[in-house]
Amino acid sequence: MELAEPFELTQPAISRHLKVLGGAGLIVRRVEGTKRPCRLAPAAINEIDQWLAMLRQALAKNYDRLDEVLAAMQAPRSERTGHEQADAQDRRRHDMSLSPGASRRRPRRSTAPIPSRS
Repeated sequence: MELAEPFELTQPAISRHLKVLGGAGLIVRRVEGTKRPCRLAPAAINEIDQWLAMLRQALAKNYDRLDEVLAAMQAPRSERTGHEQADAQDRRRHDMSLSPGASRRRPRRSTAPIPSRS
């Protein structure tokens, strides 16, 4: 099979991959004698592209917010607002309460084997 030649896959493996792509609606097959030519399904590819564009926008917004948070963390204390300073103090108090030996720590799980149900 000419499709398998450029890849390090066997012909049956290529056929399985094409079957999955066909089941997902990403390719369209037709019958020409003993051959089964395939082509990309443009509508499905456009749907994927739209979904990826939406994902890229969401990620860009998240990265922008992360940049703002990191910039605020790096700003000198004198430039921080009162709210940001209070948040920093709360974080320090919380970190101190989680010091080793603090009572809020979870007990360790037992490493004993679970008895079998026979």
